[in-house]
Amino acid sequence: MQKDSSVDENPRWALAGRIDSRVSLGKAQIKIDAIRYTHPKLGAVMGSSSSLDDSEPKARYELLERIWLVEHLLKVSLKSYKVRLPDSGKEVSSLDRSQVFAASRPGFRVVESNGVALHESWSAACRAAALELLERHLVLESFRGRIKPQLVDPSMSLFPQ
Repeated sequence: MQKDSSVDENPRWALAGRIDSRVSLGKAQIKIDAIRYTHPKLGAVMGSSSSLDDSEPKARYELLERIWLVEHLLKVSLKSYKVRLPDSGKEVSSLDRSQVFAASRPGFRVVESNGVALHESWSAACRAAALELLERHLVLESFRGRIKPQLVDPSMSLFPQ
């Protein structure tokens, strides 16, 4: 494994692989980047992104979000977490750790995706995190056969016919 200096604040995390490719979708060229890190005790996390432009910086943010979540879920000993209003970030109460992170069953494995979002403001991060959770919920429910995937309205397409 090769160490990536961009995550020096997490020296135990080591680069385990990366993907850097392009895919054709109609007339568009989609840039795909994925960065995978492993930790000897906390397992593997991946940050990935695809876009019409340079997706690598977005993949790095995805990776940092996942590292934060895994570290807080598995090893941070905070007993409670502040509850803040999405628009202002004003603290309104706190929740016990057990209300934020459910107890893990024996043999569980942390997934490599989550609903955490970094952004330029508190309200933008809350909105992005909510959309991340909704996206993952819909994808997983579709995989499990509980909902039927819906076509996106063609007017919303990034790749008009």
